[in-house]
Formats: sequence, structure tokens, C-alpha cells
Amino acid sequence: PQDRTGPGGGPPPRKAKLVGDAAGAIISGSTVALPGADVTDQYSEDVIRVKVFAAGENTPPSVTNLTERNATERDTNPLQLAPGGLVKDTELQRSSATSWLDVTLTISRKGGASSFDRFVSFDTSSLGELVQGGDIVINNLVVGTVTKNSGGVLTLTFGTNSTYDLVNQVLQNLGYHNDSYAPPDELTLEYLINDGNEPGNGRQGIGGAMQS
Repeated sequence: PQDRTGPGGGPPPRKAKLVGDAAGAIISGSTVALPGADVTDQYSEDVIRVKVFAAGENTPPSVTNLTERNATERDTNPLQLAPGGLVKDTELQRSSATSWLDVTLTISRKGGASSFDRFVSFDTSSLGELVQGGDIVINNLVVGTVTKNSGGVLTLTFGTNSTYDLVNQVLQNLGYHNDSYAPPDELTLEYLINDGNEPGNGRQGIGGAMQS
């Protein structure tokens, strides 16, 4: 039987028979034949104590606190995109020290990327330059890789050192330029966050990667 439990606790230890290796060989302990089975179908009489946990359902992440921003045509200073922006994920926020490894953030223009849209560091004293293929550096700490920054698309992939606070410091220090001499009166940028919960990883529960 399985007991569904949360991260704060678990069921009492259960008892289980110790089985052999993948080839069917008994690793240790005396053996007996299973009733009604071939004599080679055996299991150990030794008893081990185990805890059984059932993984919860993975939930989608989100990007919140995004507000309308006003830019000047071909302004030499970058626009701070999301000064109060927050990336949230229920599973990854269970601990402030949890790594956001494999989480990706992609920003591009709604309706199709435009090469006139350029994504830069708003404050280079905090966030390093966003060079495609280079490191994401926030406050002198490498927290991931700039997977793409060209053609009007910015994709950031976070690494082992990334945490909730550091990911949001990166988000809040992103800057934007529009290089067009005739930019639209308004445009919308879309933020896509993927929690990186790929098959074989499953750190955040069942259901695979979630994005929004």
C-alpha cells in the first residue's frame, strides 16, 4: 500500500521482503521457494524497513507583477522590463535553498519575434551582460546560461546555483531596447516560464514539465 504524504512528514515504516537483483539472484539472506512457483522464483526471508511516498501532482509556474512600461523611441538607456516581477513555482518554493536547475524563461514579442527587440542588462553592476551562449551572472554569481539572445528572443536557462531569490533578481534586472526608427505605438512581450520537470527528473512531482 502507498500513503500519500506531504513534504513535512511521512507514514510509519513499512515492512517488505528483500528481493534479489535484476538478474533474479538473491543478494543476501536465506531463501525459500514461493508457494506454487518454480523453485527458482525465490525471495529473501530477511525483512527491511522502508518508507513509501507517493509523488504529488506538479503544478505550473507563473510570472506575476508585470506592468505596462513606457519606452522612448531609440532611447540610449534600456527600459527596465519588470522591476517588481516575480517568478513563482509552488514546488520549487518549498525551500528558499531549492535549486531552480533546468528552469527556463523565454521572452519575445507577442504575435512573432522582431529583430528590433533587444534584451539587455538594465543594471550591469548587478546583472552581467546577456551574451548568447554566455553565463547568467547576478551579483558575481553564475546562475545559468543565456541560451538565446538574438532575433528578438531571449531564453535564459537556470543552473544549479539558482534559487527563488536569485531567479527573481535576474528577472527584475532585465532591460529592453527597441532599435526601430518607426516602432509601433504599443507592443506586448510574452513571458514563458518552464519549470524543467522533465521525465527522469520528476523533482517537482508527477506530470512532466509545466509552463505558462
